Amino acid sequence: MWIIKPDITKANAYIKLFWKHNPGFYKQDGHKARMTSMHRTYVYKTITKPLFEKFLISTPLELLKLHTELYKAIYDGTHDVKEEEKALKFIFSYSCIVDNTNFSYELADLMGVNTCIYCNRQYTLTINNQNEHIIRPQFDHWFPQYQYLDLALSYFNLIPSCSLCNSSLKHDKRMNLKKYIHPYVDKEEGFLFDFHSIGKDADGVEHFQVDCLIDETNSRQNKRRVKNTLEMFRIEEIYSAHESLELRDLVELSRAYPNDYIENLIQKILGDTGLIEEDAYRLLFGIETLKDNYKKRPFSKFKTDIIKKLKEQMK
Repeated sequence: MWIIKPDITKANAYIKLFWKHNPGFYKQDGHKARMTSMHRTYVYKTITKPLFEKFLISTPLELLKLHTELYKAIYDGTHDVKEEEKALKFIFSYSCIVDNTNFSYELADLMGVNTCIYCNRQYTLTINNQNEHIIRPQFDHWFPQYQYLDLALSYFNLIPSCSLCNSSLKHDKRMNLKKYIHPYVDKEEGFLFDFHSIGKDADGVEHFQVDCLIDETNSRQNKRRVKNTLEMFRIEEIYSAHESLELRDLVELSRAYPNDYIENLIQKILGDTGLIEEDAYRLLFGIETLKDNYKKRPFSKFKTDIIKKLKEQMK
């Protein structure tokens, strides 16, 4: 799970993008258009355009408050729940409004996230070629659609992700903030990547197991949340599968040149070119070393953590 700072500017741009693609979504009187058969519902009367916009751009904690208030009213025993849910699905229809539309590609461009927020293992680039849609990230609903009908279009509930994390690993699991890390709510990932040797194969090649060390300074509850999140996305297993591609070279180089070769190499590049340290790591290892930039390149946190460990071992 990689952390993203909530960008309210982008959320506001999302509103403009929404109305650009859905200009007749609401009538001039502020009520949802084309709901003739549902105009008697509490949802129709309550979710006017201003409230709808709040659902579009509110942060996760604010969304939970909006959701709780709305559902408390819907399920108070005085309304036809099936009709109310039908109205919610009509207003907050992700499949009709976002999925597989021009809107989805412009939304992905707006978000500007290059890698899967859940695993940081592969690029999730958005590619349009002369209005031909080629590829974009999937948008995972952190609060799942079937449970939170009213959050299906919320900007901060749409997490750019790869197909494995979204469709296979997380899918429609019931999520809550007491059990799992949320990329827009939490401030830190809460763990470090580590590794240990698991021996050599028949050809004498050493192999490694990737470990995720949960920050001991975390509270007991937060440790559980980090652990649950790592287990859901199978981070240790997936990263261990990449050890021959992303880990072994770093380890072998550190053993071949034990005198803090990484730091010496960095300093040489900095001295010869005038680059800053982050640029040097990008050139040498293809990673971003600043936490806010991890999402720009795959394996950035992983390699940053491993290189830090190797440097400490060289001292």
